[in-house]
Amino acid sequence: MPTIQHSALTSSELHEPKGANTASAGEVYVADGAGSGTWVAPPIGFCFYSNNTGTTISAPTSYTLLNPATATASTQRDVSHNSAGRLTYTGSETVGLKVLATMTLEMTASCDVDVVIALNGTPTSAHAHHTVQGASDLVNLTLLEYFDATNGDYIEVFGKCDAGDLKVLDLTMIVEGII
Repeated sequence: MPTIQHSALTSSELHEPKGANTASAGEVYVADGAGSGTWVAPPIGFCFYSNNTGTTISAPTSYTLLNPATATASTQRDVSHNSAGRLTYTGSETVGLKVLATMTLEMTASCDVDVVIALNGTPTSAHAHHTVQGASDLVNLTLLEYFDATNGDYIEVFGKCDAGDLKVLDLTMIVEGII
């Protein structure tokens, strides 16, 4: 039998990876480093809050949880949501996660406002700062963070300002697994 190099195969001779016929839609193949692998669906989670009257956090001069009554509106896979701005990874494998948080805040006084993504209650390097010039100014901020997560790790957003109150008008958090 002649030896045929895989690189010499034409497109009609190529095949799908092993197990493709039993994989579910949206799953990707992850090699295990030992010549095999499994089909997995990356984790995903989502929560949002939007309210014209907002949720007021009174005088948060140190980092304080931004915990409006968030809702979900999409598929959660290996991520749970507690309805107060927390997303928790519930999968069994350690995975890389990408977290995107966007928010609209209203300040009651001129101040410096800071927001941060927190993993298990500890601020990460995802940090945004804005100087507010006057009361009732709206501030739109976006945070992005990557980290490894294990079962039970949770993600939240914290904020602080050096004067007045902070009002959360909008908050959206998206968590996506990185494969």
